[in-house]
Amino acid sequence: MNLLLGSSGYLGVNLLEYLDPNQTITVSRSSEKPEVLEHICLDIRDELTSSELQQIVKCRPSQIYILGRPTEDDFYINKRFYDNLKTLFLKLADDPILSTIHFFSTTLVYDGIKHITSSLLGEVKPYSFYEYFKLDFELFLHYLSLNIRPDIAVFIHRLPILFGGIFSPQKNSDQFLYSFINSYIQGNGWRFATEEDKKYGTSWAFTPDLCKAVTLPPSSSGFHLKNASSGFFTYFQLHELLVQYFGQPLKDELKLYRSYFNIDDELGLPQKSIDDAVIAIQSSIS
Repeated sequence: MNLLLGSSGYLGVNLLEYLDPNQTITVSRSSEKPEVLEHICLDIRDELTSSELQQIVKCRPSQIYILGRPTEDDFYINKRFYDNLKTLFLKLADDPILSTIHFFSTTLVYDGIKHITSSLLGEVKPYSFYEYFKLDFELFLHYLSLNIRPDIAVFIHRLPILFGGIFSPQKNSDQFLYSFINSYIQGNGWRFATEEDKKYGTSWAFTPDLCKAVTLPPSSSGFHLKNASSGFFTYFQLHELLVQYFGQPLKDELKLYRSYFNIDDELGLPQKSIDDAVIAIQSSIS
């Protein structure tokens, strides 16, 4: 049985395209039930009782995807959310049927100023509550794998902030890459005042490839920490490509992220040009 925690977001609705709906249970704070076997409406940010968590435990999942996270920049809301998850997973770990855990973390834990060739070599820095609690839960899952359930496979996927390749049009607007493209369609774009501005950029993930990779059967048990990336581009490269599609922007109203998140892939994702993402998203906007 598959269990998706935080199933109503962008990655959740895309992952559901690759999972057997008759073998999948979803949990989110949304009351809207996707086409799956069962949906549990539960807000993990709340003060949850043992009986509320038991709704999930009794599902007896073998494979779990942890997708949700608080959007609030509040220490205590984030702490409550992850404390609930830790309590839940200590209960789930008692069931021998549990075999695989996938936790979706972030490459924002890196400093964003140099090329990261390996998750084992990249120094991590919790700049905000978001990164702090991602790293804290990574550590908890490592503890779980080493000391409680060394027989299961635990995967930490550190993902970039940009995704391309869309299944769910209603979730497009939540994504940075979609918003960048839509801004150029509306006549808004970036202004590159200096040559240094042209060097900033980011890695990105092609969503269909990512979903395929994380839904494959695990090759081994143990703890696996991997960066995920379909490629790297500078914002200036994307700007030039979007100008080809939609013309020169009339206004310089798009925020330029002055960072350099060039992350080498460790998940085995096919490396792609940013053109692939632009074409996929542009067709969904048109």
